Amino acid sequence: MIKQNVDINLVECSYLMLLDSGDINDSWYWYPVGTLGLLVTNSDDGFYLGGGLGLGWHINDNILIFSEGGVDWFSDYQYGERGKAYKNYGGPWQYFLKLGSSYKFSTRWRLGYAYMHISNGLRYEVNPAFDGHSVFLSFKF
Repeated sequence: MIKQNVDINLVECSYLMLLDSGDINDSWYWYPVGTLGLLVTNSDDGFYLGGGLGLGWHINDNILIFSEGGVDWFSDYQYGERGKAYKNYGGPWQYFLKLGSSYKFSTRWRLGYAYMHISNGLRYEVNPAFDGHSVFLSFKF
């Protein structure tokens, strides 16, 4: 049994492109998601690239609830030193799921919260997963 005890922090930049053809109706729509991120630990860092789809629901003009899912590729999936502080995500390919909401406080700006889960879906021998919370600020170009 390997003890997985490294604190991992994520820094992520996402690009969401809302498509006119993605409208399901006035309140629901889908959109593609592209992500570039950094996994940060006390001893190592690695980056990741990802992509997927999102589904959004505008409760009203200001409040949005969303879900996003897709696949990430990790440049490094083992952090720390075996037998001491060590974290192994099993392999470079991971799946992600986000659930969140945001509030539009001006024409172009939103403030939001999201819960994120990353897992390799039992594709590798180990699957420790990552669960995290994020507060985000978004800008509409």
